Amino acid sequence: MAGVSGGSDVDAGEAARARARASYEALVEPCGRGKVDEVDATLEELAAARAKAVGGCVDAARTEIVLEAVNESDYGTRDYVLTDLCGSRSGGDGPEGWIAVMRRFVEVVGDDAEALVSRADDSGATALHAVCCPLTTRDDALMPASIAGAACLLAHGADPAVRTDEDETPRDYHIRHAGEHAYRRSPALMALLELAEGVGGRAAVFATLVDTPHVLTDAPGWDVVRTMPRLQELQDAANLRIIIALWADARLRVANGEAAREGNLKLRVLGLLHRNAFGELLRLIAMFDVHAQKKKKEEVEGECGAEYEGGGAGAGAGVAR
Repeated sequence: MAGVSGGSDVDAGEAARARARASYEALVEPCGRGKVDEVDATLEELAAARAKAVGGCVDAARTEIVLEAVNESDYGTRDYVLTDLCGSRSGGDGPEGWIAVMRRFVEVVGDDAEALVSRADDSGATALHAVCCPLTTRDDALMPASIAGAACLLAHGADPAVRTDEDETPRDYHIRHAGEHAYRRSPALMALLELAEGVGGRAAVFATLVDTPHVLTDAPGWDVVRTMPRLQELQDAANLRIIIALWADARLRVANGEAAREGNLKLRVLGLLHRNAFGELLRLIAMFDVHAQKKKKEEVEGECGAEYEGGGAGAGAGVAR
């Protein structure tokens, strides 16, 4: 009986590897072109077929496919579709390109985002290593590392201190691949990664949004990822910190009878508010934001529940997490 059980386990493992490889091979080509519409279409087709086969939810099938998409060979090589995507960065930094695909993958897996962004290939490199690598395109043009992509990965749990088999962190990886050419290096990215190594990824993104927000807000691709919930939370918190600091400065200037700073006339009006009134205003803003997020979550959960009631894959093929 033990031999039978062992054989079943091997067969199940081989089937899982084959399924993971099939998911990888289906997604890697459109990812290589950086076409979010093609990736979406492929992912929906795969998820609908799997949900129909097992009688499950399309959302759950979609999540499973993105998480499992790995090409693992018998020789020990291991390639993940997200790392490949971040390494090629094809299709541009706009809403139809590679960074939109990255956003799509992260959103699809939901609470498993940290597991997705933390996976390392057979060399120990993660998606964060890949996105921090400056590239030379076929026409010898420079494709700089993506600080917007790095911030997105850090906000979703990527480890800035993880090391490859060659003992390189993402910051080391960036420096080595930039070589001796200073123009290939990104001081802003290196500063973000160095800070992240010390305080953690989310804290580093938050601090950057407070102290030097233009580093991220002016970066190519930021407009694509900035509305993701975890990044939106960090932006809102950073904006709140800035508003409080400016309000405190405006209130002090009002108390001292000084003129408002240039460009701060609106904040001068806020500066007339007592701190309790200002605190109540901030509380109302926060309550409105929490209510909006709760409503959105309920809508998504309701759509997924409708898939089960409506008969599985066919009913839910168009639902996106």
